[in-house]
Amino acid sequence: MDQIRSLVWNGALNLQVSVKESLLLKDVSHEESVLNIRVPRDTYFAIYLPTIFEHLRPYLLTDPQNDNSTFWFQFENVPLFWNYPVGVLYDSMLALNPSIRACKDTENSINMWKIELNCGPKPPAGIIPLIDGIDQIRSYWMHQWKQSCYILNGSAKQLMSLPMQDSQQFWESVLTRDRGIYESMVAKIVPKRPKSIPIVLHQTLPAMKRIQPLATEREDDGTSRSLQDLLKVQYPGLFPDGQVLMKAVSNGIEIPLDSNLFELYQQLRSFDGFLHVCICLVFTEEYS
Repeated sequence: MDQIRSLVWNGALNLQVSVKESLLLKDVSHEESVLNIRVPRDTYFAIYLPTIFEHLRPYLLTDPQNDNSTFWFQFENVPLFWNYPVGVLYDSMLALNPSIRACKDTENSINMWKIELNCGPKPPAGIIPLIDGIDQIRSYWMHQWKQSCYILNGSAKQLMSLPMQDSQQFWESVLTRDRGIYESMVAKIVPKRPKSIPIVLHQTLPAMKRIQPLATEREDDGTSRSLQDLLKVQYPGLFPDGQVLMKAVSNGIEIPLDSNLFELYQQLRSFDGFLHVCICLVFTEEYS
């Protein structure tokens, strides 16, 4: 399992960040304002905003530090929520597109994810304005871990009782990508036998939805619960007459639907304490 955890922690994406043309200075071309950057899958876009702003500031009409407007990223004009892990956004927005888009998205899917920086006085629905910078990001991340701790243990005591120095090291391990410290802190929170499993299901098509179901490790009869057992309850229409009209993806890989839920959590959980699973619709013609 340690090898899988290492791959999850070290997974990364190549981003090409451009700026919406209406935000650029007159003499700046769209091409010269492009920034190529590699970021971990298991992080927030917002953590890298200062680095991105540092590069793009000379080309912008407004200074991000002094502007009261909200900045956000978007892909094909769809806003990207900074409070979701980067890899989850990628899997939801691009990697899970139907096969009819395969040719169009080949460049994005394999080499570079091209996203755009936008800005406005009123952010799109679902975008959380960043007012307190890194402190706000840390607060949100800690809130996620409080939730996951409560789901796992029936109480947030395991997290809340951490010494202040441990809590600070826990957060800093995310910023410095120190997996050793991070996993040592997680070991103090995640029990061997959980009450329930923190899981978030992300659906993009036919509509964007985010579901956080009650997911126990075992069924009422004591048998282990699989991912498919959970998904059949949440998406019964995707399992008609013995067919399976979906795929489940986490951290960029397709997950076997018969996988044990808690084992999946232990292997593929995100840095925010949740197991994020993206739902990919499969068209019936793929079976023909």
